[in-house]
Amino acid sequence: MERASLLDAKYVMTHLGSAKDLGEEESLKKITDGFEKIFENYNGSAQLLIENSAGAGQIIGSDFKQIGKILKSTPQIAGICLDTQHSFASGYDWKNDFNGCIELIEKNLGVKKIKLIHSNDSLTDFNSRKDRHTHIGQGKIGLEGFEKLVAFAKENNIDMICETAYPGVIDDIKILKEMRDRKNNAQ
Repeated sequence: MERASLLDAKYVMTHLGSAKDLGEEESLKKITDGFEKIFENYNGSAQLLIENSAGAGQIIGSDFKQIGKILKSTPQIAGICLDTQHSFASGYDWKNDFNGCIELIEKNLGVKKIKLIHSNDSLTDFNSRKDRHTHIGQGKIGLEGFEKLVAFAKENNIDMICETAYPGVIDDIKILKEMRDRKNNAQ
C-alpha cells in the first residue's frame, strides 16, 4: 500500500486466499484481523480492493456475501474489483440473469463498492468454480453479457481492465471500446 502510494497508484488489489481447514467463520476473522494490521498507521493515498474469486476448493471471496461481511468489518477497504470470469464461475450469470447479479451485489455489499472491473470471458461453464479466462465473446459469458457489463460500467463510471492474454487482448479492448461507443451513439 505504501509503495502503491509512492507510485501514485489508485488501487491495490488482493485475493483473500484459502480457508483450508479453518472453516468460513475462522477464516473471515483471520482475514479481517490481517486487514486491521495493514491499515494500522497507514495514511497513504492508494486504496485497497478485494478481487472476487472463482471459488475452487476452500477459496474465500467467491460469494459477495462473504466479501460484504469483510467490507462491513473493515471500512478502510475501498471496495471490490469485480472479475467477470471469477464471478461467472462462482454462480453469477452475467449472460442470462444480469439484473439478478446486480441485485445480489447491491444486497450484499452495494453496487457503489464496485470500483474496478476485470473484463474476461469464461472458458468454463456457469458455476464451474474454475478460474479459466478467455477472450471477450469467445467464452460462456459471450458478447451479450459483455454488452450489459460495459453499459453498467459506463453508467456507474467504473473503469474496466481487460485481463486476457496477448496478443488477443488488443482485439478484446477494441471490442469493449466499440460496445462503449455504441452506447454513446445510441443516446
